[in-house]
Amino acid sequence: MPVLIYKNKTYELQVSGGKPEFRKVIENFKKGVDLIIYYSGTAGTFQPVEVVRAIIIDRKTGESLGDFPYEYKIDNGKGFPQPKWKSDDKKISIEDETFDIKKDIQLPK
Repeated sequence: MPVLIYKNKTYELQVSGGKPEFRKVIENFKKGVDLIIYYSGTAGTFQPVEVVRAIIIDRKTGESLGDFPYEYKIDNGKGFPQPKWKSDDKKISIEDETFDIKKDIQLPK
């Protein structure tokens, strides 16, 4: 499985078809967490969809709090249902109808 090293920690990357590629880090996305954004590949045959994922990292411990779809890119002129990321002072909520994900990630204290 492909991995990425960030701040001396190793994180496994999800593969959606093709070779994953690092895109960027969003530092301090919310209190105490960074996001590692990466391209995980292209899924589908009839309408290929580029899958971009985000690993939620606890800044203090370096531990992964989860790896979730962040964005889908499709070149059909119509768009594609996007993952919904919402956050407040206590949690990050991710909803993704494509993969039937509804998850709350508690922010570090």
